[in-house]
Amino acid sequence: MRIALISDIHGNTVALRTVLDDIMDHDVDAVVCLGDIAATGPDPTGAIELVADLDCRVVTGNTDLDMLAVPEWWHDPTTVGAPASALPIAEIGVWCASQLSTEHQEFLRGLPLTTEVDLGDGALLAFHGSPRLVNDNIIATTPVADVAEMLQGTTQRLLAGGHTHVPMVRRQGSQTIINPGSVGAPFAGYSDAGDDDIASHAAYAVVTTRGSAMDIDLRQVPVDRAELVAMVETSDMPWGEWWLDRRAGS
Repeated sequence: MRIALISDIHGNTVALRTVLDDIMDHDVDAVVCLGDIAATGPDPTGAIELVADLDCRVVTGNTDLDMLAVPEWWHDPTTVGAPASALPIAEIGVWCASQLSTEHQEFLRGLPLTTEVDLGDGALLAFHGSPRLVNDNIIATTPVADVAEMLQGTTQRLLAGGHTHVPMVRRQGSQTIINPGSVGAPFAGYSDAGDDDIASHAAYAVVTTRGSAMDIDLRQVPVDRAELVAMVETSDMPWGEWWLDRRAGS
């Protein structure tokens, strides 16, 4: 069984198409999307439509929920004491939500918190932050006891989540946790503020299982800078130049 894991697309359809092209070369049996599809990128509707066209397993992410109920602080970040650096993300988020049709909203509204995929020998449980909450952070240094609390009640051999935008593989008892990183905004490193530089590649993972054996390929594929620029130029997303400038090294 070979599964491609994609997550945190964030309205970046250039990166998503790049990843989907790379996935085509790996003869996968299934694609699983771990959420955060549309928010904070130049092409929110295109991202939803591309994911919907895959007809794959998809779970909801925290910003997918934000697209359905825009956080109040996005309209005025200063009211919650957010730093000035949060203003572009907030304004872009409000703009992204305004682009969605009823059909786009219904697609996001129908996404589950978790989904399970049969691997033949065991199963994969997919989620965004954790099976408990979409905005839980599971990183390499999260204490074992904290992760155990987030995963309470899970029995699947393989657990897949996104949210942090940083690729990771770690063991938790008899379980393996995979974060494929981000398709649309891969962070150069993790911070609670989420203001790290964004790498010029797109990240995803391919997981191959053969009975009890497992191979995990954390992949990075380069994203064409000219195509990113063209995507921004054809979008009326606010803060377009800022969005491009954050892509470090691209």
